[in-house]
Amino acid sequence: MRGSPQVLHRKRIPQHLRDAALGQVQLSYDMQDERDDALKHCPPFVRNQILKFLYRRSIADNYLLHETTTTLVDSLTNFVHLEFFFPDTPLIDPFQVRFTP
Repeated sequence: MRGSPQVLHRKRIPQHLRDAALGQVQLSYDMQDERDDALKHCPPFVRNQILKFLYRRSIADNYLLHETTTTLVDSLTNFVHLEFFFPDTPLIDPFQVRFTP
């Protein structure tokens, strides 16, 4: 993180993009205790059980998953990871979204 501002400046990244990038880096650093990165060192079964304990209710309560099987919800918990974003940060660029038939 220490060298990030110099690298962004040297590559002539516009100031608003530099601010956004450095803000995300700082947020990631500040929130590292909340993330589940330590679980990557656990055996898959233990990791999946912990993720299921932490996130199953949040996933199951999602409107899109109502009336789905518990097997599907449990399978989805294996792929959950936390990410933090600033409010009003666009996550999807509508011009880059492509739908294929």
